[in-house]
Amino acid sequence: MGRRTFVPGHKYFRWDLHNYFGGQHQGGISTPPQHSIIFLFSNTQERGFECISPGKAGPVYHYIGEGETGDMTLSRGNLSVVSHVRRMKDLHLFEEIGYGWVRYIGQMVCLGHEWWRGVDLLGRTRKVVVFKLAEIGALSRKEISSEEDPTRLLGVS
Repeated sequence: MGRRTFVPGHKYFRWDLHNYFGGQHQGGISTPPQHSIIFLFSNTQERGFECISPGKAGPVYHYIGEGETGDMTLSRGNLSVVSHVRRMKDLHLFEEIGYGWVRYIGQMVCLGHEWWRGVDLLGRTRKVVVFKLAEIGALSRKEISSEEDPTRLLGVS
């Protein structure tokens, strides 16, 4: 299958994305095994993202990792996010807008992650991984895949 271009702001039916690319139909991080992409789906009431800094090259986002109970770990989907550049996987952020529809935010690069305190579904305090994401549009693939620190390239901390 050829490479597909997503349009920022365009609405997609999530079921169609999974029928075309594969990957997990539920949860916030989907890793279609036959394609070099990772989908991040945000539901602001459950697993949200927020713009935290305008940066020189555009917005920077916090995105909460996957895992509903207990401490989150850097495994499965969370590991895919932090290692996406090394594994040459494109990272695409979508916002859930209801009834199976998602709005495409843009292609991202993971600038790193932080560990926050949060509460799981059972009301227990736990460690939560929060990824710092920036839109890739202002950076070339060569810049991102180099040893250069992407946070320096984007002018954010």
